Amino acid sequence: MGTYKQIDHTADVAVRLEGDNYEDLIRTAAAAWREVVLENSQGAPVEKKQLTFETSSLEELLVNCIDELNYLLTVKRWVFYTFEYLKVEKSEEIWKLNAEIAGELLDPQRHSIEIEIKAVTFHQLNIEKENGVYRTLLVFDI
Repeated sequence: MGTYKQIDHTADVAVRLEGDNYEDLIRTAAAAWREVVLENSQGAPVEKKQLTFETSSLEELLVNCIDELNYLLTVKRWVFYTFEYLKVEKSEEIWKLNAEIAGELLDPQRHSIEIEIKAVTFHQLNIEKENGVYRTLLVFDI
């Protein structure tokens, strides 16, 4: 998995992400989101869900994916743990993501939502490849 670093950002939470490829960047974004929202929560994945998205840009694909993880937590009360499978492809002008994620229902005894994210934003989001590494900044509206 790639690396991430939480950075100071006025009125929001932002993370700098790095990954070796598109899938790695999305896995890293999901891990960063999870750490921000569910710091020190424990549990084990017992259920799987499918994710499928089609968008016109890689940035939109990243936002849609992390936004869905946030929706599952805040609305469906389902905690994401990991990607069992993740594939990102581009066909003509359309980006596609297919994934299987693992998690479980929220248990207040083991899970603590530290920060509630209202939205995953496009603010300053621009995925760039430099020296074989994909980088971007992801900002969460809290």
